[in-house]
Amino acid sequence: MDKKIILLSILGLLILMGCQIEKLPEYKCAPAECCHPITCVIAEEKGDCQGTFCTADCRADTMDCSQGHCEYNYNLGKCEVIWGSDPLL
Repeated sequence: MDKKIILLSILGLLILMGCQIEKLPEYKCAPAECCHPITCVIAEEKGDCQGTFCTADCRADTMDCSQGHCEYNYNLGKCEVIWGSDPLL
């Protein structure tokens, strides 16, 4: 009986050692537009917003004033807007 437990334990360890969990890459997403953003892109693909002046108003249907934020959707393979409050606030 003890030999069966040992053999099953060894077999279980060998199976676990052979299985590798694939780590998903981490993507940073950012608003695509410099002012009143409505879409998201991978942060490295975002255009240069230096010298851009935006109004301070909170426009409807934008990510202004924490109405939405960007997250990477692994199922779709792209960044997308998550509408609602910003999880960092």
